Amino acid sequence: IPWAPAAPDRLRRAAAPHEVLNLGNNKPVGLMRFVRALERELKVNATLRMTEMAPGDVVATHADVERARRLLGYRPATSIEDGLHKFVTWFRSPLFKEQYATEGAWITGEPYGVGVGRGPRRA
Repeated sequence: IPWAPAAPDRLRRAAAPHEVLNLGNNKPVGLMRFVRALERELKVNATLRMTEMAPGDVVATHADVERARRLLGYRPATSIEDGLHKFVTWFRSPLFKEQYATEGAWITGEPYGVGVGRGPRRA
């Protein structure tokens, strides 16, 4: 990772000892570009049903990486196509564990990483 060597010194100067930073991409990607890239990676054709936008849907979204840029020198460099390729490769690899999908924070309500692959859960 090209920006990693500068990270430790910059983080030592950060105001808080721990901080969550958004390391996404700051360039919006159209939904159909995402769908087509995922279709290519999975080697399937999605069955699409176009509907009106639902409450809560957003027209566009992207990561605000400004703080990560300032603190870490972070510069997004992964395209949606490359990112999906890496994700699908990991998902299909022995490194992926079913419990990642079945015991995630969206189910348990716990912070990410707690109770996932770390032995018994806390009561």
